Amino acid sequence: DAWGEALVQPVAGVPKMSVIIPVYNSARYLPEALASVLMQKDFPEIELVCIDDGSTDDSAAMLDFWKDRDPRIKTIRQDNAGPGVARNAGLDVACGEYLFFLDADDRLSSGAALRDAYEQAKADDLDILLADGSKMSENGRIERIGIYLRCDTISSGRVFAPTELGADLYMMTPMAPWAKLFRRKLLEDKELRFPSLKRSEDFPFVQLAMALSHRIGILRESLVEKRDDVKTSLES
Repeated sequence: DAWGEALVQPVAGVPKMSVIIPVYNSARYLPEALASVLMQKDFPEIELVCIDDGSTDDSAAMLDFWKDRDPRIKTIRQDNAGPGVARNAGLDVACGEYLFFLDADDRLSSGAALRDAYEQAKADDLDILLADGSKMSENGRIERIGIYLRCDTISSGRVFAPTELGADLYMMTPMAPWAKLFRRKLLEDKELRFPSLKRSEDFPFVQLAMALSHRIGILRESLVEKRDDVKTSLES
């Protein structure tokens, strides 16, 4: 309905942000996740990379439908190999200045979430931006807001080096890739990729990225809404 009859125009040049979404049997929630990204206000300079990880439901058809209406969408299809391999496939083609990972059953917290996160990351010249997140139920009802970021571990402003925190670096935020922005150049320079594990593949990726970065910043706002108790989710 928001598109109407007009197609979205592609953005010239390098996108400011690439959003990478691994998709596996997520047809029930996928349109909500896609819409939350593509309809960001005043921030069209994005690309959305969706990796269909061997879905057997209508996820692939949904991706084709949306791709035909928005040229900012790139789609990749592969045999089921797990979220780590799927995200790596997205990393191989993403060309945005910053990268953001979103799960197919989650959604962004607001229509300005990506713009606000990008502008702070640019202003502070960050390798990684750590944002907060909210928890929602399977039917989309928000249950708790701002529960994924511990700012009490930081004593000096909103920007820090990883060496300043010691072991607290790994206690201030979940070791999952969501609600975080990563400078693409950092991941390329350090050759960081997800291990091909079926679960917990995100822990070593996030820990290494944080340890090898130079400047990390925090955004005390909810960037993503995490859906809980989904039978097809990785946690389940």
